[in-house]
Amino acid sequence: MMYRGEVVHGKGRGTRIGFPTLNFKIPDPFPYEHGIYAGWVSAGDRRYEAVFHYGPIPMFHESDPSLEAFLLDGVMLQKHSEISIEFIKKLREIKMFRTVHELTEQIGADIQEAKKALNS
Repeated sequence: MMYRGEVVHGKGRGTRIGFPTLNFKIPDPFPYEHGIYAGWVSAGDRRYEAVFHYGPIPMFHESDPSLEAFLLDGVMLQKHSEISIEFIKKLREIKMFRTVHELTEQIGADIQEAKKALNS
């Protein structure tokens, strides 16, 4: 199911670790369990492969859920009037990482899994 994605300002951590993300206001209702997902971000007439994080961010001690997407082709969208998000497959549960290195290694693995899920 597709949801309208309202882009909000993030904290910039994704950019600092090499994986800039689009941050979204969480739609209400949003029936998904917390986790990491493969899916699509659509803006205008383009569609982008994405890895989504939905839920708390334990590494940064944030218990409030966030919804953010890393676009696999590396593009960073500017404000669009119409952005839609669509989850296709849950890749894994949210984990606690001890180091940024562990986190970035896992993100790399998530990207490979998302590519497989979206191109199958």
